[in-house]
Amino acid sequence: MSNIIVNEVYKVLSRKKIYIFMVILFLLVLIMAISTSITNKAFGSSNLNANQGISPMQINGQSFPITLLDGIISFALPIMVIILVADIVTGEYAEGSLKLPLLRQISRRQLLLSKVCALAVAIIILLLFTAVLGYILGIVVLGWGDKFLLKSIVLPPSYGILFTLSIYVFSVLPLLSFGMIILLFSVMLSNEGAVISTGMGILITLMVINEMFYKISPYLINNYFNAYNLITSDSGMENILMALIIILIYGVLFYILSISIFKKRDILI
Repeated sequence: MSNIIVNEVYKVLSRKKIYIFMVILFLLVLIMAISTSITNKAFGSSNLNANQGISPMQINGQSFPITLLDGIISFALPIMVIILVADIVTGEYAEGSLKLPLLRQISRRQLLLSKVCALAVAIIILLLFTAVLGYILGIVVLGWGDKFLLKSIVLPPSYGILFTLSIYVFSVLPLLSFGMIILLFSVMLSNEGAVISTGMGILITLMVINEMFYKISPYLINNYFNAYNLITSDSGMENILMALIIILIYGVLFYILSISIFKKRDILI
């Protein structure tokens, strides 16, 4: 099983899409760093806190990666997940390479699980790339600062880094669970473009429902894309555990449905 996973991860990393995503993320990070610097200069002088030496409106290099994730986690990264899932499942089916692992007596369940693992690795790589880039450009453009300062949170630098990493690690789960929703359609549809279009429609619909019907929001997977808002809110540990349960329900349910359909799908060998 480990060999299958390694092979699927290699295929994901050997494709151009993930590197195109990195270029896009670099541009997004650069734009956000510059816009944040402009905002700091605009609000810094009028809101300067003499005791802290920095305006509460300002963001430094320590807190920029969190602000950055807040800006791209709800739309840019989910779109990348949609494209990745469509590519590694429907794309391979369309080009005929999906059948090759099955020729080696690999079960469909193992094949689909290995693709999920490859997707998880790709998400981790993109998030890690975003975090590292956020720190690098944040320090260059905004400066490091003497403390982690963001909204109502003030932490020493070491704790700020751990807090940031914990947010990025938690963000893997909702993105992967969202990927399982797209996985269901990728095993149902034969056209990669159709999967991407359907995934975009689902994402936009979830965003609209999340904004318009706040009572339903706690039950929507995209409500948990932004782990920072969840962890720093006054929701308490019970709501955080509930969020984890909902995320897992989405992931497990759609993964099981995907396996069920994938096992019945005709794949010419």
